[in-house]
Amino acid sequence: MDKFIKIRYYKDKLFKAGIVLFTSIAILPLLLIIFYILKKGISSIHWSFLVNLPKPVGEVGGGISNAIVGTIILILHRFTYCPCLLVSCQEFT
Repeated sequence: MDKFIKIRYYKDKLFKAGIVLFTSIAILPLLLIIFYILKKGISSIHWSFLVNLPKPVGEVGGGISNAIVGTIILILHRFTYCPCLLVSCQEFT
């Protein structure tokens, strides 16, 4: 191989290794935070929490059902009124 091709090959490998290294360093804190939240909060997730409405500030208990319904409405709205985005996403997959 030509000398310049070898240099480009090794630079390519070096930069790919750097990308993997820095991506791993960036993702590690995120994974640690997610693990901590799941570890401490998984006991709070139960059926009544998922289906009950939130209670006023200061009261104990409540749920997240309106947030779940709102998320479902947003997703359905996106696919109902913006089908062009669905087509454009399928072109890239």
